[in-house]
Amino acid sequence: MFSRALRNASVFDPWWSVAPMITVPVWATWLGGPRAALITGVILMWGVRLTVNWYRRWGGLADEDWRHVELRERTGRHYWFVSFLGAHTFPALLVGLGVAPIPDALASAAPLCGWDLVALAVAVGGTALELVADEQLRAFRRAGNQGPIDVGLWRWSRHPNYLGEILFWSSIPLFCVGAGTFRPWHVLGALGIVLLFSFVSIPMMEARQLARRPGYAAYRERTPRLLPLPRW
Repeated sequence: MFSRALRNASVFDPWWSVAPMITVPVWATWLGGPRAALITGVILMWGVRLTVNWYRRWGGLADEDWRHVELRERTGRHYWFVSFLGAHTFPALLVGLGVAPIPDALASAAPLCGWDLVALAVAVGGTALELVADEQLRAFRRAGNQGPIDVGLWRWSRHPNYLGEILFWSSIPLFCVGAGTFRPWHVLGALGIVLLFSFVSIPMMEARQLARRPGYAAYRERTPRLLPLPRW
């Protein structure tokens, strides 16, 4: 309703990172458990980083992400119904599925183990990957470069920031493995985010880059999509 009143769907975008920073500490306080501080810590680390990154490029309440603008142009008078489902409900469902396994991990009294260290490494590594990728992109554009970014992490992956996000959400089921509470549905959030990036976000981003960045087609040919595989 707020997005509709302001005619700007981007005001909902911060929900992706803000919602877990509200719900997970409440769950941790309520359920406790040996993983409470660890899981709360990685959620706050990831959420603060992503929210600050969003805020640094935010242009105010009139600033709308190009993806929403493009969706409006494509759908016309049906835009707000499509936006309600695609830009509001679906992301809220994904982030909900992403954090849904956390109460199971928190409720377990099982002591910390090696799987928790693996989950911690994946969460911290994914967040660090996003941080470095975003800072490299910001510095590249600030220097006035107009072509595709082909330095740092971006030399090895066309979307290292998305890879970092996938890694972070993959750490949540791993905490459940350490807690001994893992269930197959715990991977639905991470899987949904992989599908979102693979079939929506990356195709939209690459179509835009092909239209706006000279040399992007050649960059796409020589650089892996996500996994930073070596180039020979």
